[in-house]
Amino acid sequence: LAIVASRSASVAATIAKLQTDREKLELYTRKTLHNVQEKYSVLVQTYKNQIKEKADKVQHLEARLKADRAAHKREEGLVVSAVYDLGQRVIEANLAVAPPSDSDF
Repeated sequence: LAIVASRSASVAATIAKLQTDREKLELYTRKTLHNVQEKYSVLVQTYKNQIKEKADKVQHLEARLKADRAAHKREEGLVVSAVYDLGQRVIEANLAVAPPSDSDF
């Protein structure tokens, strides 16, 4: 009976030690997981902010490109119109200086 009692006490002590070890391990795991999640969360938020900043910059540059292209097209049209008007004036000036003669026909 004494052997059973000492064995029972030994088993109880082993069970208590295992429970303590399990609780320590669970606590360590929770702390470690919390730290990893916290770091991960900060990194994810940082990357999301960087992505948003880059997307905003891309959107701004696309809008600027669109405006620059519109301005270029407008200026190109003005240059073409100015060259056409200049050509018309040169032709009219040449016609006004040299009246047509019968030999031109």
